[in-house]
Amino acid sequence: MEQHLTYFKVENFKKFSTLEISNIGQFNLFVGDNNTGKTSALEAMVFDEYLPDYLHSIKYLFECRKIESFNQVDFNYFSLFFHNKQRKDIAYSIKYKDPQSSKDFSYEIEDIVSLSEDEKKILENKFLQSSKFVVKFINESVLQDVCFLKGYENLVKKEYMPFIPLTIAVGDLVLFYSTLFQSSKKKKQNLIEYLKVFIPDIENLEVTNGLVPNTSTLCVWRTFIDEPFIINSFGDGTVRILRILLEIAKCENRFLLLDEIDTGVHYSRMDQFWEVIIKSAQINNVQIIATTHSKECLISFKNVLAKLNKQNDGRIVRFVDHSGQVKTYAYNFEQFDQALEYDNEIR
Repeated sequence: MEQHLTYFKVENFKKFSTLEISNIGQFNLFVGDNNTGKTSALEAMVFDEYLPDYLHSIKYLFECRKIESFNQVDFNYFSLFFHNKQRKDIAYSIKYKDPQSSKDFSYEIEDIVSLSEDEKKILENKFLQSSKFVVKFINESVLQDVCFLKGYENLVKKEYMPFIPLTIAVGDLVLFYSTLFQSSKKKKQNLIEYLKVFIPDIENLEVTNGLVPNTSTLCVWRTFIDEPFIINSFGDGTVRILRILLEIAKCENRFLLLDEIDTGVHYSRMDQFWEVIIKSAQINNVQIIATTHSKECLISFKNVLAKLNKQNDGRIVRFVDHSGQVKTYAYNFEQFDQALEYDNEIR
């Protein structure tokens, strides 16, 4: 089932009392001044209707920000995402490309003592009552699930999250590659062709044992060189483009969130970078939702959309803080093309 967003609204999440984004396309860049909430908007989009997965997402977001103080039994770290601490819920309204999939739901947090008897029974059947807090998932005013809130170490790890933060370890690239590309000659050849933008003489990409003790590593074989090179040796930009391509393949028919998409990419290769991203996303039917601060990134985004005849699928979403209330303004291709032509500031 295709899961491409066309409309997104969240209430009471971090910086936003209400954040609303309309007219979302297949390829989207979030732009705006520092501290207008672009990254927080991506984090808000890491929602899930299976409550334990959503709680694990919250844990993951903390880890990405290097926040560890919430690792305490009975500490209500979930509420740290509330915009208004007096309000006990984060509410969503979501519309997909398929109108049948639209939904409204919320996550509410309560003290154990304030639960109804039925809710307490649900909790007793699932968990030991060893926590002060419980999260309730409510879909269209109907209770769907409850989960106690304790130390994050008790959360079951979610299989996959379609979110690439600004900084991330490379350890899972081996698993992604082995699962998605090792068994498909065509997919592997396409990936190698895309990587030639950054490694022109790449000949092969393989998982290799022994180069790093007790570790499997992803290695590049280059033309006329009779030894492999660990992928990390090619720099952050190359590792990042490899991660993006692997995760695009993982996100087939879904959306992928990327914070500071152009990090590590030199401006001289920006057009090639966007062409690789958009072509790969087309093949896998992936919706791209990303942030940037770079004008070069915006210009290349525009140029490549035009080159590939994908103008109707491109959007720039500008975040503006009006006295503490963030508003978004979605520009279609014609509008942001005109803004760039007349040097209007849309970043």
